[in-house]
Amino acid sequence: GTAPAGIILQRPDPILAVGAIVAEFLYDVSMPLVVCDISGIVSGDRIAIGLGEDAQAIVSRIQPAIGPAAPRRQ
Repeated sequence: GTAPAGIILQRPDPILAVGAIVAEFLYDVSMPLVVCDISGIVSGDRIAIGLGEDAQAIVSRIQPAIGPAAPRRQ
């Protein structure tokens, strides 16, 4: 498929959260939806999302983007 492996957000978005819940319910497809500090992440980075012992998401950059980073929209 063409869906993202996960979505990382700077702030909560209820529409995306509902969309992820509906997709799991209707299509049995789950996708991580994580709210975290995105200041060190640029477009094209490869990101790993894990789960810590305290049920908090662990987001880490595993491979930097190749080439110039795309400007971030505010």
